[in-house]
Amino acid sequence: MNLTCCPQYSIRLEISRFHPSKKQRKVLKKLNSIKVPETVTNSSTLQSSKASEDSDELTITLEIASFSVEKFNLYKKYQVSVHTKPSESYTEESFTSFLVTSPLFNDSNRNIPFGTMHQLYRLNNTLIAVGVLDILPSGVSSVYFFYDVDYKHLSLGKYSALKEIELCQTLGLQYYYMGFYIHSCEKMKYKAEYKPSELLCPTSLEWIPLDKCIPILDKFSFSPLREDLALEREAIETTASSSESQKMDIEVSENERRSKVKKLAVFAPRFPENISIESIRLLLNSREVFLRDITPRGQQYLRPLLKKW
Repeated sequence: MNLTCCPQYSIRLEISRFHPSKKQRKVLKKLNSIKVPETVTNSSTLQSSKASEDSDELTITLEIASFSVEKFNLYKKYQVSVHTKPSESYTEESFTSFLVTSPLFNDSNRNIPFGTMHQLYRLNNTLIAVGVLDILPSGVSSVYFFYDVDYKHLSLGKYSALKEIELCQTLGLQYYYMGFYIHSCEKMKYKAEYKPSELLCPTSLEWIPLDKCIPILDKFSFSPLREDLALEREAIETTASSSESQKMDIEVSENERRSKVKKLAVFAPRFPENISIESIRLLLNSREVFLRDITPRGQQYLRPLLKKW
């Protein structure tokens, strides 16, 4: 992970400690939840911000991950619009491999439907968003989310995260896993808004509160997140930086020495025999070189001339 330009840290939220912020409550209010039946499918009826005189109905259902043309067409529309790739880049096979096929065993016969699931959001029976989730014994892991860009004004990404947190609460699961947090990527830092979240230290494999990780990640793009290990890493880097600086100073001194040697080598000249002492003096003065700095060969030639001087 330290070799990538954008180090990724696993992030999770402990459900029992979560309290929605004012902005998050505003998102929920915007969709104005009316009822949530006590079922695993978690169907609900909500008021859309585009509601006409007759209320729009938004239903949310949970099902085992499966392929459908309806899901694939929505996925392709989302990818082409958001990631600006040509539609032919996306095939039914790639969609199935990415968001349907899973190594997890689906077991919907239990009270908790473990496995890879699709949470479907329908507005007036039209599919407008799909959340891909792995439901695990420890919590719900958010794998991917795509939506109809025509309904971007509904803040469906934020709303889906809140509904997935609600699903954790309904199922009695402890954690909501949000995938990866990338501190250097503004598009991924939104995950820190779901508080209090934790990051997985890549060195100790301990979960560290995000607010303690931020000062470390502001200094280093990749670092252990446990405080003592982060301090140790900083000390090592400081020492390495100091050593590198000393090395550079030595290299500069060596380069200066070589340059001086090269410069002094010029003072082993083959002066013409009739050169005057004044010319030699002017030459030395123009070069700003002392007699002791002249190479032995130069001194051997110049000393007899300088005696006359």
